[in-house]
Amino acid sequence: MGFLLAERIFKSMQLEYDHYPAPPGVTAEPLILLHGLFGAAINWRYICQALQPGREIYALDLRNHGRSPHAASMTFPHMARDVFEFMAAKRLSSCDLLGHSLGGKVAMQAALERPEQFIRLIVADIAPKQYPPRHDDIFEAIDAVDRSTIGSRQQADELIKDILPDQATRLFLLTNLRRDDAGKFSWRINMDAIRKNYSIISGPPAVPGARYDKPALFIKGARSPYIKDEDRAEIQRLFPRAELRTIEQSGHWVHTEQPEEFLKIVREFLGK
Repeated sequence: MGFLLAERIFKSMQLEYDHYPAPPGVTAEPLILLHGLFGAAINWRYICQALQPGREIYALDLRNHGRSPHAASMTFPHMARDVFEFMAAKRLSSCDLLGHSLGGKVAMQAALERPEQFIRLIVADIAPKQYPPRHDDIFEAIDAVDRSTIGSRQQADELIKDILPDQATRLFLLTNLRRDDAGKFSWRINMDAIRKNYSIISGPPAVPGARYDKPALFIKGARSPYIKDEDRAEIQRLFPRAELRTIEQSGHWVHTEQPEEFLKIVREFLGK
């Protein structure tokens, strides 16, 4: 019985996604994009539209996020398997892979497990290491929203503005609030699973003995604390061909804070 339960938990799922078809005649490898914690595929819309003329693009909703199904487990092997099954369903034998933050760790896991399926890897502002808790304020803000009484996102925003003073952070979080046909609000994200798995997703990808020997690019925000100088050794150990680029005037959200510079760096790398 225990074995069956473990198999059921491990079973991957059909991820929801946004699809940006390639224009006629384009032969470049498809590109898969993975968002960060509390995010969704829609976070990549501008980047996808800007890159689309050159290739076919899929932006995925990770499990427990966006429109994708919920699951109790959020280990990196499970989330990488979701990506593999998505590729199999779309008959993608290989592709380029780009992930930000949590999505960057899932991308690293996938590339380390099955390097033959990924031509190039791009990781935005995350390192393959254990991080200390960084989202206590987000969890507090979510708990502060009484979904049974609010009538709009604006009311929810008022409830959490003292907890999250940064308006951009509040707007990002509140995109996860959805209203049903009866007018009641609920969270798209599976907060129970995220809380229970938080220590796991704060840790590094885990593929013992593996290396990804193909081209890899790590993009860091100059004002972000997520990739430090001391992280370079572990990045190079796992990804020997990795380049590290820094985007000035940017924090952790490199693709939204400095989208044009981000696009320039990504295009240069994918064009090699």
